[in-house]
Amino acid sequence: MGQPEQKKQYTEEEMRSEIVAVVARLDKSFLRVVHSMMRTYSEEQLSENELTVICEPDGTPVEVEKFEEEMQSAIDAKGLDDGTSVINYKKKTEAWLGITQ
Repeated sequence: MGQPEQKKQYTEEEMRSEIVAVVARLDKSFLRVVHSMMRTYSEEQLSENELTVICEPDGTPVEVEKFEEEMQSAIDAKGLDDGTSVINYKKKTEAWLGITQ
């Protein structure tokens, strides 16, 4: 009996080139499917990456909401509140960034 055929290991550059070539030949219907799948995957990756701000010393990820709450609690506990909360600062920053887009 012969050895099982080994599959070629593609480099990232080869895979990207092949994907671009295949996408260029897709019909409109299948292109919509690929586009939808790509956007969904991209949005999920983005939202997963946005959830983690920092990690605890043991490697446990800290989510944005928990981080903001802890920061606000620390500010309140130290009496450092100058009238701007972490959450208000985030809202102001988002508004400023919205102007530039």
